[in-house]
Parts: sequence; structure tokens; C-alpha cells
Amino acid sequence: MNTYTAFCQQASGGGTIWIEKVEAASIEDAIKVARQTCADAWDYEDVKDVHCLGLATGDIQIVHWEDLCED
Repeated sequence: MNTYTAFCQQASGGGTIWIEKVEAASIEDAIKVARQTCADAWDYEDVKDVHCLGLATGDIQIVHWEDLCED
């Protein structure tokens, strides 16, 4: 098993970004696990409502993150 940091968002492109570590045997499996885990966290009934923006490996340190700001 490999550990990935997953970045997911609503499939429509709205909302915030979900960032979490997931474990899977392959990148393809990690995408599936990330989408399902995010859907569960957001109480979505359909995993199709979640898009995996990306995966990262290694020691990830996000020091700043700013979603779209609507000022």
C-alpha cells in the first residue's frame, strides 16, 4: 500500500477543496478511494459528484491555501 495526499472538489467545480491522506495500491485505486472517502465525508450519495484534482506523495506541507475569493 502507498500513501497519497488527495485533493478533491465538487465535480461541478464549486465549493471548497477536500485534502486528506488515503492509502491504495496504485494511483488509479487512490483516485477511487479519495473520491469515495470525500463523498462520504461530504454526505454525497453519488461518488460522481466528486472530482479528484490530484494526488501527491511524500511529505506534503501546505503553508497557504486560498480558494477562489469572491470579494
